[in-house]
Amino acid sequence: MNPLMNDIMVKMIRVAQILLIFLLFFSCGASKKMQKDEPYKPVIDTYWVLYAIQKEPVLYTDKPPYILFEPSGRYTGYTGCNHFFGNYQLKSKKLTLSYAGTTKKLCFEHNETEVAFLKMLKMEIWPHSVEKDTLWILGEQGELLHFVATDSIPGVEKRIETPGNTEEIEDAE
Repeated sequence: MNPLMNDIMVKMIRVAQILLIFLLFFSCGASKKMQKDEPYKPVIDTYWVLYAIQKEPVLYTDKPPYILFEPSGRYTGYTGCNHFFGNYQLKSKKLTLSYAGTTKKLCFEHNETEVAFLKMLKMEIWPHSVEKDTLWILGEQGELLHFVATDSIPGVEKRIETPGNTEEIEDAE
């Protein structure tokens, strides 16, 4: 091979290496910036799917257990068997719940999840933490409930609030 051609090839390889390093460096930086700037999901008007109760993963078959904090100050959700509802207040890092009731469907599968989830809902005041698409409800012993945000749940529509229908509703007492 001609020495001049060899010199040109070496220079082209070096330029390609420099361009590759430059591209890798700036694409990694852009990726980190995008991850940093990724918006937090709002607590209100986001479906929060129950991921774990006291760090134990939640199992479900069809529709996942979830909670939705509506802009009106009302919350609704699903335990994996029954639907529940109540009112809430969100101030600073405190989430205050007023549990109202649940439907009365008899559950055989995942009953432990329902019992534990409803017990946590009746605790009334929760400190919480949100990071991107994750909501943690905290207690004295640490993480009580761990939720992951989703924009929708198959088969569930956000409802327009109307005066409540109390059929099959069990009081909190």
